[in-house]
Amino acid sequence: MHSEPSNHPFTVRPSTPADQPQVDRLIREGLLPGHVAYEAARADRIRQSIGSDRERFLVAEADGRIIGALAVIEAKADVGHLHWLRVDPQWQTDLEVAKALIRAAAEHARDVGLLKLAMHAPADVEETVTAHYQQLGFVFSRTREIEDLHVLEYYLNLYEKPNPQP
Repeated sequence: MHSEPSNHPFTVRPSTPADQPQVDRLIREGLLPGHVAYEAARADRIRQSIGSDRERFLVAEADGRIIGALAVIEAKADVGHLHWLRVDPQWQTDLEVAKALIRAAAEHARDVGLLKLAMHAPADVEETVTAHYQQLGFVFSRTREIEDLHVLEYYLNLYEKPNPQP
């Protein structure tokens, strides 16, 4: 196995059907350290819900290889949920790929009129994921119950455009 330098170029783009085998690999292997794949039981329902113009499945690609994935699902009017944030283990030394996916998801969400993006995490991983989510620009919102699962909800405010990246 080889390790990619963190400044190696990659692009973020909408997923295509041809990406599915690599995306499936990432969903299995690309969980960020300390995170929990709580969506597994709901995966088919989440996949079936993708379809409106306000929703998008994004991938990060380097040299023809999918190295990151993220789905934007419209949960209710004006609110999108992010699912399957995954990064290839060789690219997890920093959050560069995850941040790029989040930026692309936020840009898409703003373009289609969503006002907030939310991410959920099981309560038992709070200490691990809170720091990651804060680095990605999310803030803790509340705890809630979703289908027998106690989760923490984090959100990214889309009301204002972000400051340009240096």
